Amino acid sequence: AAIAARIEAVGAPATEADVADIRGLLEGFAGSDLRRRLSSARRVRRELPFAFTLDVDGRELLVNGVLDVHASEGDGMLVVDYKSDHLEGRTPEQVVEADYATQRVVYALAALRTGAERAEVAYCFLERPSEPAVAVFEPADAPELERRLLDLAGGLIEGRFEPTSAPHRALCQFCPGQPAMCSWEPERTLAELP
Repeated sequence: AAIAARIEAVGAPATEADVADIRGLLEGFAGSDLRRRLSSARRVRRELPFAFTLDVDGRELLVNGVLDVHASEGDGMLVVDYKSDHLEGRTPEQVVEADYATQRVVYALAALRTGAERAEVAYCFLERPSEPAVAVFEPADAPELERRLLDLAGGLIEGRFEPTSAPHRALCQFCPGQPAMCSWEPERTLAELP
């Protein structure tokens, strides 16, 4: 009933199949080693905002975001990002490498900037919560992570803001430039992917 109420609260119909699917995802995570690890962490914070800067030839580039979970463990930090993506035959690590590699770099830097001796970034795909895609970073990794992030931000740093040629809701709905700075109309940016 609680799951159905949450679904209906966002204006969607709560079908028995959807409720059963979501219940299965929640039960899978509840029984996982990652959940047990979070429950034994020294401190756990949800939806934790972060911000840090990168030096770009004497200018500062602001990087900010929100972590699903930030957990303090001894001298290290554990960052957990929940994913509801369908794996479609791929491993969790393959999906992270294909779709979330930049996010992993940002999260690792955010954790290392706290002074942590170790930053562990875990992607928990709720389809397979017992197989998180995990990468561990140490302070010595920070310069390489910063270089990778600056390389990825090259267009932004150089002032090139090229909109996608195929706008759609999944890509555009949370873009801070949409609709005020985007050259596409909201009808395109908020449409389903064809």
